[in-house]
Amino acid sequence: MTISNIPSGIQAVIRWLQISPCLQFFVCFSQCFALYPNEDQAPDSCSNSYIPNNENPKKRFTIRSNQEDVPNTCNTDFVVCGQPLFKSNKGLCCIPICQYATQDLFHWITHLFSRPTIEEALEACAERSKLCYNPHLVQDIKDSHIWKEFLGPNGEQFTSQSGNLVFGIFTNAINPYGNRQSGKHVSVTFILLIFLSLPNQLRRLPENTFLVGVVPGQQEPSVDLFN
Repeated sequence: MTISNIPSGIQAVIRWLQISPCLQFFVCFSQCFALYPNEDQAPDSCSNSYIPNNENPKKRFTIRSNQEDVPNTCNTDFVVCGQPLFKSNKGLCCIPICQYATQDLFHWITHLFSRPTIEEALEACAERSKLCYNPHLVQDIKDSHIWKEFLGPNGEQFTSQSGNLVFGIFTNAINPYGNRQSGKHVSVTFILLIFLSLPNQLRRLPENTFLVGVVPGQQEPSVDLFN
């Protein structure tokens, strides 16, 4: 395959990989990471309010979730982002400058359960979860007392049923151009759900890892935004 044949658009990549994810797209701004449901409801410019960090105002934003929730006596100076969300497409229409896409978890789970060995593996892990906690034999999270004492709404052990699925959230930021000391630092941040209900040897496989989304922009979000 020549370089010219490598797909550059997301739809071309999906067709090339022969995958069919169910994606929901949001209009967003890559600095404050504010999300807007769709192009019809999104404003022309970002209306998100935040408290700037004086030390580095470009890297840290604290989202103000609802303007009406802030009391009138608050002395904090909020700043409206105000950055444009759309750009002109050859003068014909406006297209989003930046978008964020996230997968539909339930759609992904239906495809996961359609593969062989998955349900059998969940049944085996559920049986393992029913064993009494042994502090001298902890080889996986399923052997921990937290896993065995985690209760569901009915007051019974949640992890003892194979249909009760447990995920762990994981984020990681990488520099796609390599970790060079010189040059501009660029960060791509992945948000993943690790399927903890599966055995260790299966949960690490890419096809069993749920990719929530890839955070847009050249810098990773602050801890405040992730929280």
